[in-house]
This record gives sequence, C-alpha cells and structure tokens, in this order.
Amino acid sequence: MIHLGLNLARAGDTKSSLPPTTREDSLDSDILMVLDRVEPTGTIAMSYLRRERELLELFERLTADECLALAHRLSVCRADDTVAVGFGRMVPERRQRIVRFLADVRRREALKGARRW
Repeated sequence: MIHLGLNLARAGDTKSSLPPTTREDSLDSDILMVLDRVEPTGTIAMSYLRRERELLELFERLTADECLALAHRLSVCRADDTVAVGFGRMVPERRQRIVRFLADVRRREALKGARRW
C-alpha cells in the first residue's frame, strides 16, 4: 500500500522520517484543514479559489506515486474516507481539475527533468 502522508511542518521536505501512518495522518489532517476552513473575509468564489490553490500547492510536494494513489482515492470516494468525502463536497469542475492535476504528475516530472538539460 502506498502511503500518502507528508509533514508540512518541514516546508519542501517530501521525504519524511516519520512512520508512514503518521505521514498519512498528517496529510489527511492538512487536506481537511484546507477543506474545512471557514474564511470570514472575501467572496465565496475567492474562498473556493484559495482552497483549490492551497490544495494544489500541498499536492505539488507529493511524490508521483503518492499523487497517483491520492487521485485514485479521491475518485473512488469511499463513505468511510473523511478526506474523500470532504473533497466530494467541492463542485465537480473543481474536483476534476484537482484530480487531473494529481494524475498528470508524470508529465510534470518529465517536464521538470527536461528543463534541467
């Protein structure tokens, strides 16, 4: 099983020394924090755009395998998966953009590698 965790307390560190379940719990907690945050200022549209951007920034730090596993997890949306259920509350267009972003990780990695040359 691929674990999807990431400890964001160490910015930019995608390889944590934490045990996998702790790392997965940390990622779940970070995702839920973004999804459940109540923002008292600005418009609703801006709030949802900000959430989407924060999720994409969070997901950029994941490995390719973690991105692909999370894309599958969010697409399946099991009733006992609080992250997938919270994600499922987003409008379909936003969910699709985020899942496409996760699923497109191999292309992004290939482009990063090509830019280094």
